[in-house]
Amino acid sequence: SKNTQISVLLRPSTINSINANKAVEVVVIKALGITLVPGDIVESSAAELAQLFAHYHTILSCTGFIAGLGTQLKIARAALAGGPPSRRLNPGRL
Repeated sequence: SKNTQISVLLRPSTINSINANKAVEVVVIKALGITLVPGDIVESSAAELAQLFAHYHTILSCTGFIAGLGTQLKIARAALAGGPPSRRLNPGRL
């Protein structure tokens, strides 16, 4: 739909990186009209993530298992906490 907006949660250090490769990736993401949301799925609590996710209808997790033990479950709990009853969660490799 033309009204669909996409946002990507990235660590602030990635968004503000001086690393040339990361900086190019950030520019490309922005050029696609994707909104960058600063956050950290590893360091943030489920409650903090829930606040970040509160504005979104659909949450897609593309982290796989690399984020560490329990992270996918934390994302799932945060995505479902306080969200609208119609909220969708695609947990990736859960």
